[in-house]
Amino acid sequence: MPGDPHSFPEHSPLAELQLERLIRLWQEILPRNRFYARKFAKTNLSAAGIQSLAELTRLPFTTKAELLADQEKNPPYGQNLTYPLARYCRLHQTSGTSGQLSVGWIRSKAGMACSHAGKRFLT
Repeated sequence: MPGDPHSFPEHSPLAELQLERLIRLWQEILPRNRFYARKFAKTNLSAAGIQSLAELTRLPFTTKAELLADQEKNPPYGQNLTYPLARYCRLHQTSGTSGQLSVGWIRSKAGMACSHAGKRFLT
């Protein structure tokens, strides 16, 4: 529906590129990342089954509370690691102002930039 803030342009070159990259990302991450594999299995949506960006609305949000609970249940980093520890270049840890420290590994300098931008959304 035009003007709907939740709709995605389905046939634009940008939408096609975004969909292709989303599928590749899922194919890389979901077989390896136990946290997201378990979380997204509940949606019955797989990389092979994604036909449009509109299907992103079926994905559940990830909260800081979920990540902290996973780290507590599976110390020290939780199950939110996609690769072996040797493939990560930096450990990020929050200050714990919410009462509990949160840690996460970053694989590259580009990931570090994303981490700095994204940390505002996890507080």
